[in-house]
Amino acid sequence: MPQFEHLGLKENPFKDNNSQNYFFADQQRSNILESTEHLIDYACDFQVILGDEGVGKTHLNSVLQNRTGNNWRIATIELVEQLDTIQLIQTLLDSFSINYSAQDELLEILESQLAEINQLGFKPVLFIDNAQLLSIDSLRFLIQLSQQKLDDEAYIHLVLFASTELSDALQNSELKIFRKHIHITTLGAFAKEDVGAFLNHKMTVSGYDKESPFTPRIIDSIYADSQGLADQINFYANKFLNSSGKADNYITESASLISEPVNNDFSDFDKMFNNNDIEETVAEDISDTSKEQFLNAFDEQLTPNTEDKTEAQLNRLVEKFDEIEQMSQQTADCIEDDGEDEREDESPKFESNSMEDDSNFFAEEKSDIPFWQQY
Repeated sequence: MPQFEHLGLKENPFKDNNSQNYFFADQQRSNILESTEHLIDYACDFQVILGDEGVGKTHLNSVLQNRTGNNWRIATIELVEQLDTIQLIQTLLDSFSINYSAQDELLEILESQLAEINQLGFKPVLFIDNAQLLSIDSLRFLIQLSQQKLDDEAYIHLVLFASTELSDALQNSELKIFRKHIHITTLGAFAKEDVGAFLNHKMTVSGYDKESPFTPRIIDSIYADSQGLADQINFYANKFLNSSGKADNYITESASLISEPVNNDFSDFDKMFNNNDIEETVAEDISDTSKEQFLNAFDEQLTPNTEDKTEAQLNRLVEKFDEIEQMSQQTADCIEDDGEDEREDESPKFESNSMEDDSNFFAEEKSDIPFWQQY
């Protein structure tokens, strides 16, 4: 595809690619690889690796089979349907390339050939994928077979990969006496902090040597959609590359559930609008006109409404002048009444707020501070 050529990739690293080179081992997978290999070499445990569908059991199985430096004689079975015990023994013989006829005692031939492999200095190891399809009888047979020894060496070592539903079968009462010989390991999904490393590892193996196109926001979105399951990470990473690396063609709403909150510190708008990370993830660049409109709207929210304050102040002054005028009229009426009264000495003293009394009000208004800022 053109987008892969543009990125310099020799192949799509996320499409049906389970080769050992593309395997990304986080701490959990590294531990499982080491412990499984150790138990094959030094113990007789019946090993079971459980995991949800899509977590990467098949890829781990493939990597284990290709571990170098081991003296293993490997056979594999990928179950697609339930097998009875006879069918299982036949499948085992076929997996180890052992010849047999319909008249042969199949179990005796199997044990004889396994003993011969051990005598040649090899360890027979059987890997079974989709082991949740095994019946209780087949599970019991395999556990018993794994406990058979020749000179303190196990006839065969078994490693089963299965979905978590196999754990219910292993709790069956018929298998109770074998539980101490069963070693169960659970393979979990990738943690959020490992998804970016998973993506970059596969890109590098495929020949990519530039800055990763998987930005933190894209990684968050892929993790949210995949829940850390390897198959789903591959699916959404492939979807992103097929979108020509355009975030707006890929980002999903689920990413907002885990993305870091946006810093709305309005004291530094230029940094927000000139941020390269934002330019990578928005569908359209923010235009200068949009920026100016946004800033103007923000300024309007912060600018005090001085017109409202001025109008309130003027209303107060009008009310004050009306009050002074009323007081002056009352004083004039009193003086006129006193002129008509011949008993001046007995006239009452009328106390009121005169213009002179109100001079303090105007004195305050004559301060250096503009009147619209005094209230």
